[in-house]
Amino acid sequence: MPHFSWNEFVKIIWTQDDERRIVLDRVIALLIYAVHGSLDLRIQMFVGLLSIIGLLYFFYTIIKGAQLPAILLLCGALLLFHIQYYEAIFWGMIPLQHIIVYFFAIGTFYNLYSPTPVRIITAVLMGILAIFSDVSGTFVLPAGIAVLTLQRQWKYVAIWVIAMGAMIWLYYHNLEIPAYRPKLSDNLAHPKLIIYNFLAFSGISADANTLFAHTNRVTLILFTGMILWGVLFYYVFLLIKTASSRTIFMFSLAGKLPFGEALFT
Repeated sequence: MPHFSWNEFVKIIWTQDDERRIVLDRVIALLIYAVHGSLDLRIQMFVGLLSIIGLLYFFYTIIKGAQLPAILLLCGALLLFHIQYYEAIFWGMIPLQHIIVYFFAIGTFYNLYSPTPVRIITAVLMGILAIFSDVSGTFVLPAGIAVLTLQRQWKYVAIWVIAMGAMIWLYYHNLEIPAYRPKLSDNLAHPKLIIYNFLAFSGISADANTLFAHTNRVTLILFTGMILWGVLFYYVFLLIKTASSRTIFMFSLAGKLPFGEALFT
């Protein structure tokens, strides 16, 4: 800190953490250290959790403008805000990583709706912040392409692909997966386990813990995961069906945002 160096700064924020880069987390940590004189993880958590206020604003805007079905809202809430999410807010790093990435992602899709040059620039900046928050932020690229394609904004699709593609290439450049982490091919060798885990994480809101026997407990969780995603993609299917029946895309903000967010999730 007494002898600031840009090379050292980049090295500090860019060195990978496990199998990912946590650029935003480290930038905020350095700012807290510079201002506060020490790294206080409570401040780190607080800054990250401010994103929940932003998420509430986006969700309120969508719900108010769309009059979305109650069943869709319930399924979305149970997928995003379950007991594991509640536990995550007490981790020092996670709020500025696994939680804030959703804020930047939905902010990206918010600005990709009816895009203008200013909104595209804002979306690109939020997309970059999503990528630099956590590796899952890279999924803003395909989800953003879908949102812009629904509007037939081909010029902006090209801009989005170039801008986000460059950032994702930069993110993964020289990124090495530790030897103790399974490779993608290792995971794909167990397709049943992938499906099992995906549904289990998705339906964790229905976990009855030790009230039920293990088999009944797991069955309820898996069944809930199937129902939640089934409802979500039913409405995505209706959106796509409506889109394919029109020559001009006239979807509201409330139509494209849930579509993009569902794909990202």
